[in-house]
Amino acid sequence: MIVLLNRHEAKILEADDFRRLHVSTGLSAESIGDALRKSGIGASYEDDHAVLKVSALRAKASSAATGPDWDAGWEKMITYARSKGWLTNDETGLFAHVEFTIPGVANPRKKD
Repeated sequence: MIVLLNRHEAKILEADDFRRLHVSTGLSAESIGDALRKSGIGASYEDDHAVLKVSALRAKASSAATGPDWDAGWEKMITYARSKGWLTNDETGLFAHVEFTIPGVANPRKKD
């Protein structure tokens, strides 16, 4: 599952792939937190990880899903995330790695 994030919205790609989850963005590291909040999909960004709102992610992903056993796949993913400590203490947030997709920039977090 991929969360494609821009300044105003988040789109879910590969909603039926529960074996991976990450945020893909061309935004600068400084802009990600605001974009997560504006899109409604997340709460914060820190140390290359976004905190996604579990309920918002589920709503967006389920509407993009095509597989018949999507609910079961979602529950397995959340159970696995819980076992790895990838949920917030109250289990309303899910940590996801952020992949920067800025063409021609080796490290978008590095300031010139």
